[in-house]
Amino acid sequence: MDFNVGDIIFQCDPWVFTVSAEEADNFCHRCLLELAFVADAPSLTSCSGCNFAKYCSKTCQDQDGWEEECGTTHRTFRSLISHQEEIEENQELMDKLLLFYEVLIGDNDSIQPISFNTFVEISGKLQSNAFGIVNDTFLNVGEGVYLGPSIMDHSCDRNATYHFDGPRITVVAIKPILRLQEARNSL
Repeated sequence: MDFNVGDIIFQCDPWVFTVSAEEADNFCHRCLLELAFVADAPSLTSCSGCNFAKYCSKTCQDQDGWEEECGTTHRTFRSLISHQEEIEENQELMDKLLLFYEVLIGDNDSIQPISFNTFVEISGKLQSNAFGIVNDTFLNVGEGVYLGPSIMDHSCDRNATYHFDGPRITVVAIKPILRLQEARNSL
């Protein structure tokens, strides 16, 4: 399979994504519509459990499923690459992860403890595979993990680029690509 300039390589919704904490009150947590642009203010809703997740409409709230997961995560991502070995070789990063791990796990009885090794693996998978979701004004509104596009290598010599429509990512070839395994996006 080869891709010519302009061909769509991937177009998909995220496997999982979140609105950035700084933008949590400004964007719909399902479609990423900027809430300031919602003409019918009474249609704005939020999660009844935590009041954190905001929605542009009851439809988005119903489709999101946040309330079933409010405060929990049931997703797994075993197939993602973690680069754990490289992380473990970086003592400064390991010190920061250990501090964060101790704060997160420390005295919190509501979190099921995981080993530090598993915490490093999960952190590596998120760091290595997440895409910053930007809107049409290039404002970073969240982070998402996209299983298909996550197989692309990162490179200064990219041959693909991506853009977002809400949380949906579209990856497009900007140079000829002979095989999917050769697709590279920017760092």
